[in-house]
Amino acid sequence: VVTLGASFVRLGLALLVLPTPGGASPAWLSALVRLKPPLVPLSVVVAVTMTPYSASNATPAFTLLDIIGGIPTHMAVDSGLNNGDGNWVDPFEGADFSASLVSASSGILTNSIQFGITGAGFRSDQGYPMIGWTSSGTNSSFMPTNDGLYTLDTTLTPLAGTNYSGHLRSVTSGLYQFNDASPITGQSITFGVTFDEGIQPAAAPIVGTILFSNKQFQFSINGTTGANYVIDGGLTAR
Repeated sequence: VVTLGASFVRLGLALLVLPTPGGASPAWLSALVRLKPPLVPLSVVVAVTMTPYSASNATPAFTLLDIIGGIPTHMAVDSGLNNGDGNWVDPFEGADFSASLVSASSGILTNSIQFGITGAGFRSDQGYPMIGWTSSGTNSSFMPTNDGLYTLDTTLTPLAGTNYSGHLRSVTSGLYQFNDASPITGQSITFGVTFDEGIQPAAAPIVGTILFSNKQFQFSINGTTGANYVIDGGLTAR
């Protein structure tokens, strides 16, 4: 009896929310779904991966160096015996980055989300290598002459519906390490993310070819999910 009674309640709510087949939900319900509680920030979750690269070994590995209090302060790449000793990132080594959108809070326009790796920490030997950075948004090079944070992406790129990628490669000879030591401890890589709040704009409707058949005008409309259309006219087929 309870289940049967509840079914009438659900049917009543369904009629209230969607009064006509193919119709849109009422404005008050859309506003309720997009309601942002006070003091609760909007969030974007992005998955970022960093993998070692080596031109001489298909399976290189990162090595953690200068461990202080159980926490490494530098990182290098190990390409195996006779191909780099793992103490530095050699000229034939580097790193690859990738990022993808995992989720976004309700109320964020997903097609407005942009992402970039804006900086990373480096430490070089006295050779001062020139390092090249190529990503989905930036193509540049820099020379880390001091231990510190260096700029990578200067332009953010859209992340919705696509994946981000970035590649670090040596341009000249010289050795370097990824640096997480003072003065950038715990801040050795920085990300940039921007987005807009609002309602996702609906796609403009596209009317298909109009045909006359069986005394009726027939046509299709694409890109109208969740929308109502009223056709009014005084044509009479004879």
